[in-house]
Amino acid sequence: MDQPKLREALIQTLLRMIPIVPANEFKAVVDAIRRTETDIDKDVEGAIEAIRKSSDLVVSLEND
Repeated sequence: MDQPKLREALIQTLLRMIPIVPANEFKAVVDAIRRTETDIDKDVEGAIEAIRKSSDLVVSLEND
């Protein structure tokens, strides 16, 4: 079993052990947090790439 599937199985097992919290709703919250983290990571990568391009442009203009 690969690591993401193993992690998912462990989360499901742990959620089923908590009698008070509905597992499906809690899992939906965890999934939403993961998606948000992924979106933030993509935004940061995009910002870094834009800074690199801007820096390259400034260097190019200085050389001209």
